Amino acid sequence: MKAKSTVLGVAVFFSAGALAWTLAASQRETAPREARAAELASAFDQFRPQLEGVAPNDAAPAEETLPASDVIDEALEELPPVSGPRLSVSLPGGGRRVDLGSVRYLREVETEINVTNTGSRPLTITGAHSSCACLAVVDEDVKDPIKPGEHRAVRVHYRATSQMAGRHRKVLALLSDDPERPRYRIPFSAEIVLPLTANSTNVELAYDAARDVYATEVSLSGIPGDDTNWSVQRVRTTSYDGSIRVLEIPFRVVEDRVQGGVRRVRLAIEYRGPERPGKYVQPLMIDVDHPDLPQVLVTSVLDSTRH
Repeated sequence: MKAKSTVLGVAVFFSAGALAWTLAASQRETAPREARAAELASAFDQFRPQLEGVAPNDAAPAEETLPASDVIDEALEELPPVSGPRLSVSLPGGGRRVDLGSVRYLREVETEINVTNTGSRPLTITGAHSSCACLAVVDEDVKDPIKPGEHRAVRVHYRATSQMAGRHRKVLALLSDDPERPRYRIPFSAEIVLPLTANSTNVELAYDAARDVYATEVSLSGIPGDDTNWSVQRVRTTSYDGSIRVLEIPFRVVEDRVQGGVRRVRLAIEYRGPERPGKYVQPLMIDVDHPDLPQVLVTSVLDSTRH
């Protein structure tokens, strides 16, 4: 038992020496934090077989064995931060994503994100990249240096340009001279509300054998408090022969009413269908004279192989 304790003590002695040497080397401010962490972990890997089974003392039970990974984590937490600029971002509500809420189509909203330089040298935001032209930083002085410990509010502008209703997610990346995180990605989300919506985004054209046509119905509805002075002008689709021609489809207004400040229009759409059998997925373009939304898009499915 004494010999075993002596061997373990020698292993711990040399392992502790390796740790002390690595920690001393890691104090160099010129080395990035990730490199120092990797160097420290590499040093422990050399002595991992000896350390994994070493208890804090000879009397400790086996279940109190101290894993080498825990030693590494504790040592990394005590490492001093690397000097230089550091970008820290605080989002509205303290979350990890900026939620812009419900935004009507073509409306614009602004929000602010707070940035802080938690480093020891001035920080410069060199630019911003967005996954969509609808999202952008609008502050003219965003590139002015931020002193250590200084806070700054950055204004972000969003315009709801998509004609697809529902939840939309975008990403804004702040570019800076922070050596550890030069590209800080910030997720945004918004619920786009269209002034006109169809009762379904996908409709099926069913075959009417008595009339030898494919028919369906589509209902359009406005939103409460919005303009009710609109009407349907025409309905179009692309050609079923594989070309890029646009065809106009006959339709009838079977219901048109205003109730509770909301206008609802129900259309009956009929089409004789393609000459060749097949299953076709085509866009239905419903043109309206609404001041903000000139067209409502619906996907139609026509399966002529059943008849």
